[in-house]
Amino acid sequence: MSRLPLIWRVFLSTSLVTTLLFGGIGYLVQTHFARTSELMLEEELRSSFRAYETLWKSRSELLASISRVMSGMPNVRAAFSTGDRATIEDTAGELWARVSQADAAFLVTDPDGDIIASLSNRLPSAVRRIEAVTAAAPSFPRQSSGYSFLGDQLWHVVVTPVFVDSSREPALINVLVAGYPVDDNLAETVRGLTNGSDAVITVRGKVVASTLPRDKASALAQVSIRPGELDQADSGSEKWSILGTALNDVNGQSIGDLRILRPLTPALQRFTDPRLEIAGMWA
Repeated sequence: MSRLPLIWRVFLSTSLVTTLLFGGIGYLVQTHFARTSELMLEEELRSSFRAYETLWKSRSELLASISRVMSGMPNVRAAFSTGDRATIEDTAGELWARVSQADAAFLVTDPDGDIIASLSNRLPSAVRRIEAVTAAAPSFPRQSSGYSFLGDQLWHVVVTPVFVDSSREPALINVLVAGYPVDDNLAETVRGLTNGSDAVITVRGKVVASTLPRDKASALAQVSIRPGELDQADSGSEKWSILGTALNDVNGQSIGDLRILRPLTPALQRFTDPRLEIAGMWA
């Protein structure tokens, strides 16, 4: 059997080495771009999450500070001590109108959570009792905040007890409940603060607010996630990166979650294009 000429053996050896070299370079480039894209995407999601935290913390602190000041005002305590619904509503309404925001609600309840005065056009008239009050009662006299349903609508509420001095010990006379609705408008607000990241808010696996169409949001709501960790999920032909955090009630118990999402497809394209360029150079 004749042996290949030396020049052919050199050529084949060189071709093999070059092929392996380009293959190795392609793999390294692919790995680098994949990791870089993953890190960039994770940072985008975490930045979005921080923006959400800042928004919600500022809203919660505003409601808490307003309620705290009102609960300590002598004229408010005096009005509440009368037990007269009209007097309570007039006094609370006058003060709340000076400091409130359009989408916020303010309620005055008795110690059992039954509504005495409601300063909100968004709360259904059928809602007569605020369960968050009885849930927060073990923590009185401290304020409590968290997520709670008022009727069929999820709200983020701050619960503030109002005490008056009595002959034996401070007596609880009323409770202030201030809050914001958790709806699609809030989800859009989150999106606007997060450079376009989508948001899905769920309670017990059911979507209560989202920037995505309900069918897509519902599918992504069923995906198991790890709070605070970056996860991935498929929805139809799309891949998504998800960063979630728990939503807690006034007792600190999780009742749902907020999911910040970004589609993975554009990120995958970022490192697919360089691979194609390398392949074209070798071809």
